[in-house]
Amino acid sequence: MNEAYLRDRRLVLATLGGIAAIALLLRLAGTGERTLSWDEAYHVQLVLLPSTTEMLGAHLANPPSDPLYALLLRAWAALAGTTDQAIRLPSILAGAATAPAAAWLGWELTLSRRVALASASLVAIAPYAVEFGQEASLYAFATLTTTLALAALWRWRRTGRRSDGALAVLLSIVAVYSHYVVPAVLALVAFTSLSRLGRPRRVSVHAMAVAAGIVLLAWLPWLVPMLMSWFSTDARTALARTASPHELLGALSQYASGTGALLERVRPLQMLGIAAAGPLLARGWLVGGRPGLGGLRVVVLVAGVLFVGPWLASVITGHWLFVAHLMLFMLPAVGVVLVSGWLAPGEGVATTGARSRTDRRSTVRLAASLAAAGLLLAQVGGLAVNAIEPPHGDDGSRDLAISLRAAATPGEPVFIAPAELQPIFDQYWDGPLYGLPTDLDLRRLYSIEDHSVAFERSIDRFSEFTRGASRAWVVYEPAREGDALFVDWLRQQARVVPRASQQFADLYEVRLPETPSLRN
Repeated sequence: MNEAYLRDRRLVLATLGGIAAIALLLRLAGTGERTLSWDEAYHVQLVLLPSTTEMLGAHLANPPSDPLYALLLRAWAALAGTTDQAIRLPSILAGAATAPAAAWLGWELTLSRRVALASASLVAIAPYAVEFGQEASLYAFATLTTTLALAALWRWRRTGRRSDGALAVLLSIVAVYSHYVVPAVLALVAFTSLSRLGRPRRVSVHAMAVAAGIVLLAWLPWLVPMLMSWFSTDARTALARTASPHELLGALSQYASGTGALLERVRPLQMLGIAAAGPLLARGWLVGGRPGLGGLRVVVLVAGVLFVGPWLASVITGHWLFVAHLMLFMLPAVGVVLVSGWLAPGEGVATTGARSRTDRRSTVRLAASLAAAGLLLAQVGGLAVNAIEPPHGDDGSRDLAISLRAAATPGEPVFIAPAELQPIFDQYWDGPLYGLPTDLDLRRLYSIEDHSVAFERSIDRFSEFTRGASRAWVVYEPAREGDALFVDWLRQQARVVPRASQQFADLYEVRLPETPSLRN
């Protein structure tokens, strides 16, 4: 290696390190101030189960789930605890690491350092990636493992070396254990890459099939029980919920300008992000027609199938099959396509005398640069909106627990309704907590219970645990229960005093009569 190459390589690595540092700082910002969301609190409850076997059983009882993130989080929580900041740190680190992983993928798809560094920069600041990189859930980790597996797969296709093939298989095995959608991503990319789009390649179809077989065999110990559980228990995919065109457009907006811009209805940012991303994606597809850049078209096709396919299936079947953030796993790869639409790797220089072609290319480059500037503005603007109004902002559960600690006497029963709120409140409340109508069962998260039956069970449970007590406390959110029947019933039986109100729920003090008229 000559000295100039080494200097250039050091510059690239230093730049990549700076991008990763920015990604880390963006994901660290504000994470200690917000209370945990329900998904985060659910993962805390999982890792606090007495044994790993019970934790994996809860995973299998609520598909779709894959165990790798929970296993890592359980090990981490044993060392660092389950405070809000500690439980989010693995996702923060995984989110920051996805930026250099995107650079690797960008290099393997285009062999362009400019595309690699720009792709890393886009992932570092993308508000949707930052949002999930701040959450104690599996999405940031699955995005990282998917990006690494795709980069290794494309490298193996390009070099044909056995060592690269072994690395691709190893990273693919890790990735398929991170989320059940990831195997679909890898399978579609591998299959599509065997077509004319993937040429040239130095890996035979037989070698790709063997590699896929090894990955499948490694996944079978989890895949088989997961499928058995899927077909034998109620899952959220059985819920009736048809995706709408507005929801599809909203999902595109989330990727282009962030969830905050969607929730706060910042229309200029939403329109700018979508309007800028469209031309870049189209030009990225055209750039993918050049020799050696077919991977860009593979990414566009696979991303389109994974994004639009579940939406169409939801429209046809009427079931809950469209989950926008599952496309997060493809965000770095799509980012490479967008950047390629701007920088156009592999673009040749016009031959002498081809003035019209040169002018046309200059116009296209100018339009692509304007679109890239628009996308950058939408992404930065989305970051700002997310910072001001976090999509998973503080719902007040921590403050409600503080209010309860200040007012309640040790030993007084505390109830929470509905029981689905238990994981969040458990994070901030140290005493006994009784769910209504029953304590939340982590193995039955998506069961649908009749409201009238739940109401009767709530009365029975409340009456049982308040025998002999003069006062009780109720944390209650009518919107999650479907109506306010339980609080209305309480007001008929005892004196109910509102003590605090938060977005999370309301806190009621219940002063019980000396001669209770509650149901025995």
